Amino acid sequence: MGICVDAAGNIYIADTGNNVIREVDTAGIIHTVAGNHVAGFSGDGGPATAASFNFPWAVAVNAAGRVYVSDVNNRRVRAFTVGGNISTFAGNGQFGNTGSGGPATQAAIGPPTGLRIGPNALYLSTNENAIWEVQFSTGTIRLIAGTGALGYNGDGNTALATTFSQPYGIALDASGGIFVTDSGNNRVRHIAANQTVSTVAGGGVGDGGPPTLAGLNFSSIFAHIAFDPAGNLYIADIGNCRIRKMSQSGIITTFAGTGICGYSGDGGPASAATLNAPQAVAADGNGNVYVADTGNEVIRKIDSSGTITTFVSFLITNNSAESAAAYGLAVDAAGSLYVSDGVFAVWKIDPSGTMTVAAGTLFAIGYNGDGIPATQAWLDFPRGIALDRSGNLYIADWLNDRVRKVDTNGIISTIAGNGKGGFGGDHGPGTSATLNLPSDVAADDQGNVYISDWINFRIRVVDPTGTINTFAGSGGYGYNGNDVLAEKVNMFPQSVAVRNGIVYYADQSTYRVRKVH
Repeated sequence: MGICVDAAGNIYIADTGNNVIREVDTAGIIHTVAGNHVAGFSGDGGPATAASFNFPWAVAVNAAGRVYVSDVNNRRVRAFTVGGNISTFAGNGQFGNTGSGGPATQAAIGPPTGLRIGPNALYLSTNENAIWEVQFSTGTIRLIAGTGALGYNGDGNTALATTFSQPYGIALDASGGIFVTDSGNNRVRHIAANQTVSTVAGGGVGDGGPPTLAGLNFSSIFAHIAFDPAGNLYIADIGNCRIRKMSQSGIITTFAGTGICGYSGDGGPASAATLNAPQAVAADGNGNVYVADTGNEVIRKIDSSGTITTFVSFLITNNSAESAAAYGLAVDAAGSLYVSDGVFAVWKIDPSGTMTVAAGTLFAIGYNGDGIPATQAWLDFPRGIALDRSGNLYIADWLNDRVRKVDTNGIISTIAGNGKGGFGGDHGPGTSATLNLPSDVAADDQGNVYISDWINFRIRVVDPTGTINTFAGSGGYGYNGNDVLAEKVNMFPQSVAVRNGIVYYADQSTYRVRKVH
């Protein structure tokens, strides 16, 4: 993952999967200079080559030849000299953002990622969405940017009041400022010497023009898409904290959200409201659009006039008032909203707001069989859901590696997946096939059910006879062009939707919505 070069021209490589640091010397010879190839945490105070790392990510070297390593899963920064001993330089092995102003080795920094050596200090970014500074002379650590919260709360704030999303790379400018790759927000941010944060690159949205020129941010899994009855396509633009709308005429706009991640705006225009990592969207026949405002653990409703309100403020409650976020949405012909809570169950909320469990058993995770009432069945992190024209409910039963069907009598069955993760079974019964973390489903008017077979990098289809086939996808990850035969296209499908025989999917690897036609 990481690489750096010292003053003599030696190259240091964070050989992440091998849990070692390698050096390529100026003669072109490679050596292991730290790490024993065994994942773990050990060796401080002893030879660097006898120490254990756990996913070393970034590496940096100072003018004196001291090498610093972000030891991600040990939640520490380690330091060593080639041929010498290793020690912990920062972090106490705990998650969090605590200990600012004290000894670096006593601070909880969480998993460190990026490193940069400055004139007097080491700068590091973390998966706790923070940037730290450690003074070389004193070993004192200081939190210099980030609130610890994940998201984007705009520019112009002070560094300690700014939210980041997976900050990684760090660079320093000549005037005391810091550049940060704000990865999950698709931006490069600048922290000026006066501590004001601005965006210097990225963050483009592209509203008001062709959708192929728009910027999307699927920085999390399961960015769902859905059509309304008129044929407008809605996109859960997770990382941008927006719901986007592509009209039938081919223009993309922001339908809800300002781009700032938060929770506000109820009773006003949806375009002026703030959302937080919205993961799903669904539209009914009366002009209402429902949003799984997942980061806020609520469901929002946008009526036909464009006014947004909170429709449901929790899905699960027990004696501890536990709440669960929504991950999948679907609406039936009667206007009832179906919601997957992402852990245990699928809920039905009728137009009056009455909530009942449609499938799953609360606080039970796993698989306990088919042919039973759906409300007695166990699910394992249900994700995408869909309804067919007859009212049958389909569930992407994610960690069970199955797609389940709840018929109109309330009986649950498996239509695809044998419960063993993998890829196989095309041209045979769907129930004998293997899926690999199916994340979404969609049903067309001919009785076909499409499956976003996530880690198989394919879209599968189960026809009305129960036979499964690959509909699209080569099994390869990434992007290999447009106008490619469906069976040869590379993809990473988060979600799937179908309209008029055309299948659409949100592609996580390329930040695109694509169609197969």
